[in-house]
Amino acid sequence: MRKHIALLCFGLIFIVSSNIVGALIIFDINSHRNVDSNILPIDQSPLVDEEHNSGETSIATIVEPTIYELIDDLIEKIQDSLEECWRKPAGNRKNTMINKLTTLKDMVSLNNLEGAYDKLLHDIKPKLTGLKTDENEEEWGNGTFKNPWVICDDLDFQIDCNEILYLLKNFNQLY
Repeated sequence: MRKHIALLCFGLIFIVSSNIVGALIIFDINSHRNVDSNILPIDQSPLVDEEHNSGETSIATIVEPTIYELIDDLIEKIQDSLEECWRKPAGNRKNTMINKLTTLKDMVSLNNLEGAYDKLLHDIKPKLTGLKTDENEEEWGNGTFKNPWVICDDLDFQIDCNEILYLLKNFNQLY
């Protein structure tokens, strides 16, 4: 009888510990599955900048934000911005801009990179920055948008727009 109880206890301990280990493994797998970065295979990775390479052998992880992450970051900045920094009706303008950026993401997902670039350059960036400039700050038109939607100087969406424009324009060379 004692052998049966000992065997039963051992079996229960084994089953419980196996379930705990299994749960930890599944948790670890799921937590890694949510990581979204574009780490490229070695043959597709960008070249090391010779000027900043000390000649020592090192292993570096290159993690660049994706176009989607940059657009999501811009959407979040717009949502977090004060309504006083937008022309009236501020709420409508913020929502409209978020819709434009969501459309931009849809265009990227459909691989319409040229259309997405044009939309950001001609429709979105001028309203956010008051500038008619490309990702290199080269002017088009007269260089100034007369009625920008954002009126606070401290909301600087220019860098965000330029990063996204650069990735859209150079997507095929970068990826």
